Amino acid sequence: MKHYFSLLLTTILFFILPITSPAVDIEEIVRSAVEPFVGCTVGIVFGDDVKTFGFGHCTVDSDTVPDGESVFEIGSITKVFTGVLLAEMILQNEVSPDDSLSALLPVGTVLPEYGSKKITLRDLATHRSGLPRLSSKMWDTANKTPTDPYSLFTREMLFQSLSDWKPASAPDERHEYSNFGFALLGNVIANRVGIPYEKLLQQRILEPLGMRDTMTNLNESMKLRLVPGHDAGKKRCDNWNLAAYNPAGGLRSTANDMNRFALAALGRFDLLKNENLSAEQQSRLEKAFELAMKPIAEANAPNKVGSVGFTSQQTIFRGTTVKPAVTFLY
Repeated sequence: MKHYFSLLLTTILFFILPITSPAVDIEEIVRSAVEPFVGCTVGIVFGDDVKTFGFGHCTVDSDTVPDGESVFEIGSITKVFTGVLLAEMILQNEVSPDDSLSALLPVGTVLPEYGSKKITLRDLATHRSGLPRLSSKMWDTANKTPTDPYSLFTREMLFQSLSDWKPASAPDERHEYSNFGFALLGNVIANRVGIPYEKLLQQRILEPLGMRDTMTNLNESMKLRLVPGHDAGKKRCDNWNLAAYNPAGGLRSTANDMNRFALAALGRFDLLKNENLSAEQQSRLEKAFELAMKPIAEANAPNKVGSVGFTSQQTIFRGTTVKPAVTFLY
């Protein structure tokens, strides 16, 4: 069986839940799935129904049950947002999927090459650039702040890290999951229009969808609702700030907001009920999601059709009769 990557679906985990309606067996299904975790929220879009459920507790020493307004780090689901942003910019003729990375890097950046084939935005978006999971220079700063390893890593360091890379294959030859590649993707497409990635994502995707509780830098309200992470022993961990790696995993969000994103991905803009969404914005986003979910590269790794986020998962089924979507934040 052949598997294919799209701009968006490379970072969504596909799995099957026997859900026939939002209320059927959801508690039993989720409790068995999240037993190892302290707590979680689940968002479900099923037909015209949009639901959120909370399980467990926000911390081991709290009686507060997380809900649709609880804020979680959504980790690598951020890459899905970066993929939609790329699709939107392609449709605006601001970039092309075949643009080379070298042409979009700051002047003076050294980019080693393997042969004559250049890395393209398409390669970065489908994890086929050949770039490693992380940049080598990241460890210079990570060791200074081990509980928040990305926080000191700047965009300048991100670009400088390319000079240390020794490519082992040509672009598009094989799949290798790369946070480094997605960090570069988000930053270079933002540089193309002269707007920081975080602000560009806010303007083009988050604000039009009414996702007011989705961002990298938390406002005061979100700080109060932020659910901390826990390790395998359920010991509380520090939250991470991904800095230059934000396009690869820096977003925080809520189940309610992720339901809004799922509605857009399913083409159910009628359920968003966002008075600030203009007809032009809706049309642009509908086309962006369609492009982002269109297969554009064949996978060569057996059963490799998606990747798990750091702390969260989202599943979107398209092409089915009801088109359900499920989001786990934990």
